Amino acid sequence: MDVETLEGRILGIYYSASHRQGSGPIHERLAPQSNEIVGAGHQFEIIFVSGDDTEEEAEEFSRRHPWKLLKFD
Repeated sequence: MDVETLEGRILGIYYSASHRQGSGPIHERLAPQSNEIVGAGHQFEIIFVSGDDTEEEAEEFSRRHPWKLLKFD
């Protein structure tokens, strides 16, 4: 993810980790709501900030969701 690609966009920051329990309802609602915002014509992007212990865990979790992953390091 290059910062230049985010210029002019509204950013949402989502912090979570693959091992967190109880965040399921947020996952289920966040993608459709994000799509609705973009569908309404807004330049909106969610950035996922991982609280995982390893980069591999963060990338695996990120692959299951449509959000951009902030560089792990």
